[in-house]
Amino acid sequence: MCRMAAVSASTSTAAPSVPESPPARRLDRRRWRDPRLWVGLLLVAGSVLVGARVLATADDTVDVWSLSADVPAGRPLGPDVLEVDRVRFTDGTTAAGYLPAGDALGPGAVAGRDLSAGELLPRSAVADSAAAQLSHLPIVVSASGAPADLRAGDVVDVWVVPAQSTAQSTDGSTGPATRLLESVTVVASQRDSGPLGEAATRQVLIGLDEKVPGGLGELLTAVTTGSVVLIRSGQ
Repeated sequence: MCRMAAVSASTSTAAPSVPESPPARRLDRRRWRDPRLWVGLLLVAGSVLVGARVLATADDTVDVWSLSADVPAGRPLGPDVLEVDRVRFTDGTTAAGYLPAGDALGPGAVAGRDLSAGELLPRSAVADSAAAQLSHLPIVVSASGAPADLRAGDVVDVWVVPAQSTAQSTDGSTGPATRLLESVTVVASQRDSGPLGEAATRQVLIGLDEKVPGGLGELLTAVTTGSVVLIRSGQ
């Protein structure tokens, strides 16, 4: 009797029930019309565009020529003394004063002044070999006495306006300006700058041949006692 009761008890125990799966839920199409979703997409797209713009403008350096060795005035400027440097300029005006590495120098290019190793090659320091063989006349010109972009190789006429003390004639009239040199070549044009900005004057080297109108003495007296004005010939 006891064995049969045990069997009956074991067979009467019910199996555990399995919970039913919840019904599948489909994405409500109305969520695509939620303005918050579109605002989020616009923010992501805007961030991508801004990031691409920042990366595109991060490297604003340019390749320019620099000197790999000291070059005295009159020496040729070739691959043996030139190398490429990547430089970031603060403005376009400053960058325009230097030669990009993409600009090839002519076969007759020479140093218009002494250049030092590591120095960037300014346009004003490049001269033609023919002009470099000429005698160099240094002239001090005021900021308003020459074109702002005057550079080596330009052809100019040299005029002198007499100083007020020497231009006054006996009858009280003022003497006219005088053209001292015609169609001479600028060998170098150097504008110095200091902590307060660009200097009020610049030094310009003019190439002279053996024929100087009136003689070199009169020329030197005129350019040192009057105001020099350089008129660039049309190119």
